[in-house]
Amino acid sequence: MMLLVSPHLEGAQDNFQVIKDKKLRTIRYVPNEPSGEALILVHGFSRNAKRMAGHASALASEGVTVWTPNLYSLMGGASSRAKNVEFLLSLTRELSRTHERLSLAGHSAGGALAFSTAIRAQQEGIEVTHLVLLDAVPWKETIKEAGQLQPLPLLSLTAESSAMNARLKVDELHAAIEFPFTQLHLVGSSHVDPENPPGAFAKSLTTETGQRLFAGLLKRYVLHEDFEAYVSEQEEMGYIIR
Repeated sequence: MMLLVSPHLEGAQDNFQVIKDKKLRTIRYVPNEPSGEALILVHGFSRNAKRMAGHASALASEGVTVWTPNLYSLMGGASSRAKNVEFLLSLTRELSRTHERLSLAGHSAGGALAFSTAIRAQQEGIEVTHLVLLDAVPWKETIKEAGQLQPLPLLSLTAESSAMNARLKVDELHAAIEFPFTQLHLVGSSHVDPENPPGAFAKSLTTETGQRLFAGLLKRYVLHEDFEAYVSEQEEMGYIIR
């Protein structure tokens, strides 16, 4: 297994290492003093793990072990989606053996894959501490299986309706979930705002407020850090609708 250590990746701090594991298609952010929290953070359709580097660095600097996988192509339909779920599930199994708490989060199609992976993990007896959907775009299969997800802390953040998020198709997934969860709409935000840093194409479509909110909410939710107070503050300023 070939490991490349890149401590100078944008956003990296002295209190964690960035390890590129090419064989296992994963960039790993490993704190020098781990808190016991771990997160698998999944990029969106046609993107890559580098698009999650800012979020991963921010959390790793707080002691969270973060793995950002590079998905296999999603152009192959159901078989490709199943391959990616199995890939993410294998990472979930590995992290659950070494960390007390394990969360899943994903952007766009990566959110749909994180959702399906959480179901599979629960079925194997692996506890998922949090599930965070970053303007997720589910497939019909995702919506169909939603009732299988057992209750857990679930946060779904949505941007403004657009072709990029299939006109908020995630609302159909929300309706199919059978337990209470937290849904927050980020006013004026773009589907590409969860990218951190955004790619060249996405830069022209991002919003400053949306990027700040996606980053702030993800970090606070995973860290259990003043999340409700932050939401209330942003809601009062008109940036968030519950």
